[in-house]
Amino acid sequence: MKKLILVYVPLFLTVLSSTAQGPDFSKEVKAKVADFDFMIGTWTGTGEMMMPGGSSTSNVTEVISYKAGETAIQMEGLGTITLPSGEKQVVHDALGVLSYDFFKKQYKLYTFISKGMQTQADIELKGEGHAVWWIKAGPQGTIRYTIKVVDGKWNEIGERSQDGENWTKFFEMNLVRE
Repeated sequence: MKKLILVYVPLFLTVLSSTAQGPDFSKEVKAKVADFDFMIGTWTGTGEMMMPGGSSTSNVTEVISYKAGETAIQMEGLGTITLPSGEKQVVHDALGVLSYDFFKKQYKLYTFISKGMQTQADIELKGEGHAVWWIKAGPQGTIRYTIKVVDGKWNEIGERSQDGENWTKFFEMNLVRE
């Protein structure tokens, strides 16, 4: 009887662990995530933030890669300025994770910035090399970012709107793929 238990317990645990993970949706999720393949790579350039007192320009690097068996895309953004002393100062440090929700049949973008803020944004493909993502920003209304990648050049515009019809640009980023 002991030998029988010693044989069946490991076999039972193996079967249990393989079925406990649930069904495999990776093929469908990979196919949807691949729609954003135009973003993959290392990108460098500049970002300009428009503020009431004027604008500020920073050097930007975006490193975008597939993760989790190509079912997600990780986006790491870093913006720096050079101080008069020659020292570099980080002015933007962000992480994004893009994936596709198999059950809701929609893309989701989770963003995190070094100031301790995070959000779950909606993101939509608008055509080849073209995506828009947006968040509801409380009293600021809606903030949206429009990304267009054409011939290895990335242009991204950030805008805000109180009413969803009138938009004010506050950010622009222009990058090239390395």
